[in-house]
Amino acid sequence: MFNILFVCTGNTCRSPMAEALLRDELTMNKLPYEVEVASAGLLAFPGENISEEVIKLLGERGITGLERRRSVPLDHTMVNEADLILVMTEDHLKQLVTSFPRASGKTFQIASYTRYGPGLDIQDPLGGGTEKYQQVLKEISGCLQNLILMLKEDKSR
Repeated sequence: MFNILFVCTGNTCRSPMAEALLRDELTMNKLPYEVEVASAGLLAFPGENISEEVIKLLGERGITGLERRRSVPLDHTMVNEADLILVMTEDHLKQLVTSFPRASGKTFQIASYTRYGPGLDIQDPLGGGTEKYQQVLKEISGCLQNLILMLKEDKSR
């Protein structure tokens, strides 16, 4: 089992979007090993609803059930169990490895790790309108397309 954890600030937009998109991709792209996917937020308030805009955009892609999903704060157990932690920004990376030193070496900025856009921060769309959410969805989707290819190439698991 390979555990991937997506992390953003509040776990209401970017990281649950990445989690849901990767789960969907994994149903269409079978790997020779199991992958577990989760998400959390560095400053998440437990039980917050996922952004309505995220629910709407993913629903248009046939990904449903997010209206029941609630935000989860990042904790030591999640960090310890993760094999790969992908964060949305350089600031997230710094905050995470400072708060959870054991995460060093397995935590990466998603766009850099997947070679989608080295140094690219996936900006928080909260309050930015539909166009901003669509841009974030496009960026995360591009990262995940590359991640799927990377996972398929890694047959060592």
